[in-house]
Amino acid sequence: MRGTFANINLKNRLVNGKEGGWTRYFPTGEEMTIYEAAMLYQKDGTPLLIIAGKEYGTGSSRDWAAKGTYLLGVKAVIAESFERIHRSNLIGMGVLPCSLRKVRMQIHWDLKATSSSISWVSVIWSLLENYRS
Repeated sequence: MRGTFANINLKNRLVNGKEGGWTRYFPTGEEMTIYEAAMLYQKDGTPLLIIAGKEYGTGSSRDWAAKGTYLLGVKAVIAESFERIHRSNLIGMGVLPCSLRKVRMQIHWDLKATSSSISWVSVIWSLLENYRS
């Protein structure tokens, strides 16, 4: 599970494009590994959402990639497109894959750890909860 999202080519806009398995833990604004942040969010009871680009899951280790995503507390992935088998594996693990086709996703992040940043995650999560109902 620690190796999930640890690819050295991963670029996370939440940490100014820093390469590797790094992210920002919003409650404190601290940069840390994705694994460390995921464990803190699980402890806080905060569900996670991934926003990605094209061909999400391409080159991943198939079922383990989806299992690791689930075990880190990710509930949904929003991407332009998915690798077909990885998408099926996400569904099998209970992670909702959402495609935004024909829309060029430009995500602009407020890189400061503010309550407004966290509230956007809450709004998106509420929308997903209503979608599943």
